Amino acid sequence: MRIVKILIALIFFQMLPRETISQTGELTILQTNNGSTIDVSLYIKRTGADEWNMGYASFVVNYNFSAMNSPVEIGEGIWDNDVNPFYDDQIVAEYNGNRSASIEIGLAGGSQGIAVPADSVLIGKMRFTITNPVLTHNLGWNTIYSAVIDGTGKNVTANMTFVDASNGLLPVELASFISNVSANNVYLKWTTVSEINNAGFEIQRKDLLSSEWQSKGFLSGSVNSNELKIYEFIDRGLNPGSYQYRLKQSDINGNIEFFELDEVVSILNPEQFTLYQNFPNPFNPSTLITYKITEPARVKLTLYDALGKVVRQLVNDDLDAGYHQFELDASGLGSGVYFYKLESGSNVDMKSMMLLK
Repeated sequence: MRIVKILIALIFFQMLPRETISQTGELTILQTNNGSTIDVSLYIKRTGADEWNMGYASFVVNYNFSAMNSPVEIGEGIWDNDVNPFYDDQIVAEYNGNRSASIEIGLAGGSQGIAVPADSVLIGKMRFTITNPVLTHNLGWNTIYSAVIDGTGKNVTANMTFVDASNGLLPVELASFISNVSANNVYLKWTTVSEINNAGFEIQRKDLLSSEWQSKGFLSGSVNSNELKIYEFIDRGLNPGSYQYRLKQSDINGNIEFFELDEVVSILNPEQFTLYQNFPNPFNPSTLITYKITEPARVKLTLYDALGKVVRQLVNDDLDAGYHQFELDASGLGSGVYFYKLESGSNVDMKSMMLLK
């Protein structure tokens, strides 16, 4: 019965003859993503010099019901009977086959209401349940169903400016996205010139001959920024081959966009025997040892203490040509300097490392 009363009042007032009115206002929508829910807040302010009171109103918004649904009231403004005796209880209603939701305001008997402020003030707040986080919310005013009647019964809807929520704009402007190869590691670097609600970047890679992208890591975004931001990511330990990279950028509302690296990244077979410095160094308790061999061979990788005593045989195996890695777990060793020696055929190299506990 409550919503029927409001609808009858709105229909009656909209049937009255149109007259020149000076009451003006602006309506805005703000949304906050809480992970599993979306909070939608509606605001209004007077924009003209002439003051006017809020009477009956239906503030109706459209939304993507495939992305979010089940709106419930979680906040009320100054035009509710909890804070103002001139008004009935403010409610949330659904329209258009549950594709639109509204906040309904109605006067209590005989009242002409209170003024709409010149500064934005909350009308009310609704909470939607997210059903598909990858879809855009498509929040926007329904100007067909929305109606605003002032306290004297004048229909002022035509003088309202409806400002929609920012849904379709993806939040990041990418200035560059480049790569560099060192041994079998790929260094990615990208820069942004602006970010709006940027949650971050998922780094994805695929083999050139494959159609399946794999996630290799995630870097958080700067949320909101109008300054140049630089991001860097290292993809380590790749086998020889050709690869493609892309960034899966997402905003806090669940919108996504892909940025693909222009060039194909190639990791070549090694041309010379090389033992790389372990990383990280110093370390505790684990570190990665990378090396490359130019032809199939029996490979030995040995760990020594500072006195030259063998501490552990790390690798003793027949390996193919290419890049190889060994992750050393030194949990059972004491702090100090250690040496690791690589032997492959007639090739030998040795480096030192520092364990700090």
